[in-house]
Amino acid sequence: MYKMHEEEILVSVIITCYNHGKFLKQAVESTIDQGLDKLEIIVVDDGSSDHTAEVAQQLPVRYVYQANQGLSAARNTGVKQSRGKYLAFLDADDYFKKGGLRTNMQILQRKPYLALVVGSHEKVYEKTGEVFICNEIVKEDHFYHMLIGNYIGMHAAVLYSRWVLNEFLFDTRLKMCEDYDIYLKIMRKYEVVHHEAVVAAYRIHNTNMSSNFSKMLKAALYVLRVNKKLISSPREKDAYRAGGRFWKKYYTQEMINELKGGKINLDYYGFWMLINQSPRILSRSIAAKLKSPTLAVE
Repeated sequence: MYKMHEEEILVSVIITCYNHGKFLKQAVESTIDQGLDKLEIIVVDDGSSDHTAEVAQQLPVRYVYQANQGLSAARNTGVKQSRGKYLAFLDADDYFKKGGLRTNMQILQRKPYLALVVGSHEKVYEKTGEVFICNEIVKEDHFYHMLIGNYIGMHAAVLYSRWVLNEFLFDTRLKMCEDYDIYLKIMRKYEVVHHEAVVAAYRIHNTNMSSNFSKMLKAALYVLRVNKKLISSPREKDAYRAGGRFWKKYYTQEMINELKGGKINLDYYGFWMLINQSPRILSRSIAAKLKSPTLAVE
């Protein structure tokens, strides 16, 4: 790939990959198809054991390998390796929609005081081919609304100004919800914009990290707790409490849906959360499966 001089690079796309080599080519191609001349693509391989390295070597990217450290560390590696004025993060199993990056970039170019801009996205269910557009837009009070729940939903829908990532990096203690954490920190301090254009596609499949609902719930509640210190008004305190209720309801409902389908493998945290939130449904599900159990508690 042609190596541009540092001052020429406008957008850096950091594609993090852990054993998703089969999706990587589409992710890279969707980035190239944005038609941006001053673009660099960095693939951070977070210790994959599949054919990620072989796929990356056939693509016009800068490939960076590291021993497995988790998504936060992989994103931070990408930031440190990048040279662009604007940065986007794309998981290897997702992809950009045509023109999405350009739309976000043009907004940041017009409004350089923005820490980030975020568009809408679509969810694509690999098994059924169904597509759902996620475009509920927040126009103001972004920190307040982020306390209630992560309204962004997909990290590739975001384009950051480099200057804000010079101040904030991802918390490497977090294995999940690291994006939720950095959004709260940034939105407390800086202005952002959310718009309706669909800029990226989130592929739903059976190896999504976010499908571990018990661990996602634990991580989301932890992120809320560690950012509680940023709250500065009674209204935000109400939003904080609403956020706790939202995450518990959302993820316990997802666990219940899987219980009903006989698919779930609960850890202790998820088990006790279901006891607290939905004891009747949990007891009925266990009773129904006693003769042919598919429920395991780790």
